[in-house]
Amino acid sequence: MVSMSVYNQLKKEYGKESSWAIWSYPDGGNWNGKSNVESMSWASDEKKLVQHLNSNYIFVAYNPARRDASEDAVIWKNFHSGDNAQDRRRAQDYKLRKALFDTDYWGSFITDLYSGIIETNSDKARQRITSEDKVNAIEKIKSIRNVLGGNAVIVAIGNKAFRDMYKPLHEAGIPLKKIKHYASFINQDIYRNEVIKALSEE
Repeated sequence: MVSMSVYNQLKKEYGKESSWAIWSYPDGGNWNGKSNVESMSWASDEKKLVQHLNSNYIFVAYNPARRDASEDAVIWKNFHSGDNAQDRRRAQDYKLRKALFDTDYWGSFITDLYSGIIETNSDKARQRITSEDKVNAIEKIKSIRNVLGGNAVIVAIGNKAFRDMYKPLHEAGIPLKKIKHYASFINQDIYRNEVIKALSEE
């Protein structure tokens, strides 16, 4: 469980660029489908929500493909697909929903390492990243971890996030694990099994 004060601090600082690994349940219990992935109903009752949040893990992807940074942006919307048909066709976060559902990782904080670099192609994003960006990104992850109590295991989503975090987090004594990116072309059941196996290894 995460306290309301911690929740509000994270919401204020990172609510427009991050989220929690909680998704609305799919229609008919079909976890292989995309239904309701974009629904934000799970975040509507914050007093109830904080009881399901998890401070033990922080999932970190590389960079956002798109993000609404406007003043009226929906808080915690990142990693929860889009509201239009085009975004839903492209989005793959439903795989992460299935992989984490009913596990100890459900409710974890989830963010991008380079939240300010909006790019659909991660290779192009990597070319834009400066040494200052790398330093600031690691400091952001450390800061989020400290707010959550300082004990969270960092979980890199994909190889690029893992590579950029490995040395600085290792030097800081912060545990780091890696899972395959959910955008990978992979059967959902196999992906779920691979994710659970990777996270359960010492």
